[in-house]
Amino acid sequence: MKENRNRIFVVTVMVVLLLIGGGCVVLYGRNTKKTGHIRKMGQRSGKPSVVKEISETPIPSAASWSIARQSGRKEDFEAYFKRDLDAYTKERSAPKGKMKKIHYYSRVIGEKREVYVYTPPQYSKDKKYPVLYLLHGIGCDGSQWISMKADNVLDNMIADGECVPCVVVCPSITPKKNKRTTQAISPENIEAYEKFDRELTEDLIPFINSHYNVSDKRKDTAIAGLSMGGMESLLVGLSHLDLFNYIGSFSAAPSLDTFLMKFKNHSIKPKLLLLCSGTSDSTVGDIPEGYHNILAENRVDHIWYLYPDGGHSYEVWLSGLINFLQRMKDDFLRFGKIESRFVSVAVNNMPRAIDLLHMTYAQQSIIGSGGYMPEDVRDVQEIMASGKWNLEHIITHEFPLVELDRAIRTASDIDHAGNVIVEMKG
Repeated sequence: MKENRNRIFVVTVMVVLLLIGGGCVVLYGRNTKKTGHIRKMGQRSGKPSVVKEISETPIPSAASWSIARQSGRKEDFEAYFKRDLDAYTKERSAPKGKMKKIHYYSRVIGEKREVYVYTPPQYSKDKKYPVLYLLHGIGCDGSQWISMKADNVLDNMIADGECVPCVVVCPSITPKKNKRTTQAISPENIEAYEKFDRELTEDLIPFINSHYNVSDKRKDTAIAGLSMGGMESLLVGLSHLDLFNYIGSFSAAPSLDTFLMKFKNHSIKPKLLLLCSGTSDSTVGDIPEGYHNILAENRVDHIWYLYPDGGHSYEVWLSGLINFLQRMKDDFLRFGKIESRFVSVAVNNMPRAIDLLHMTYAQQSIIGSGGYMPEDVRDVQEIMASGKWNLEHIITHEFPLVELDRAIRTASDIDHAGNVIVEMKG
């Protein structure tokens, strides 16, 4: 019976009400049918008001997520994919990770190669981290993502609970030193991308695995890139599905062997495949949309969106990176059922000092917030607006704080999900 329910994707949506004034945490559960990719968003910093929490609620003209995830419409971009890029790239007082340029020897290329590696705040040698290989565009090098403040994005998203701490590797896909040219689209630069598949799999990945505390498991490994790097991430990711479970492609360049996108010879598929591009991109034109169409025609599960008025530019690429990282988070956390999702809502105006996301996922630190689906927030908003919510009515299980793990397991049980209160008494 349970397997049947899993097949039809019956999931439990848990709306989390954080009642600071009352000194308790309430997990309100309800069953719903999954209609598309489960979206999980972390709260941005700011006052803990209901208005702040529902800023991503879809506008009336937006489609449901099951449609919007591939529609390419402006209304759906506004509802589900739009992000405040200034807030993500701004340097804040949040804990900082380290971005460092190092070198490794490539037997494929025959010389030392540079690579930029980001390690998250409080990087520890006592744990294994997920890893993302992040590729640049042709004519550039690994520092391109740094110039777009990707390290600030990672710091801020990790601090806000929107991204799990991970190691990010930005290689430089460039010709040998004696063949480098200032011309971006050159035979030498194109050759560097043609050789990168082998350089990555035979040289760079083994180097990273041996020098950094990263997981070597497929479920913890991602690849993404912009422009030529976006095409390369599709090429490498789809050619090595035994290595990569997450693939992101932003403003992808042409020349990809599209047979790979038909998944004719693959028994496994990526957990996440996200593509995006700008509507005003005169460099790659409709090439990325063509890739999306091939995936859709072959019924390959993926996410596709268009950035309104976006060119072949950093706004589109940062948007892609942020959305990609947010949607990888669910699997990287690996807690409970993949189908579970959470929302935190403050019901008074007092500052909130609890990181419900970290507490929920049984981490040691308590600082931040959870994520939400827009439809979940609408439910919470209606409850708050009615003024008729009744704790005694919605609570069916009660646990002391020391039994928090048991409380969360009960609330996330697909067969017995109910309404749970955790007393926050010291």
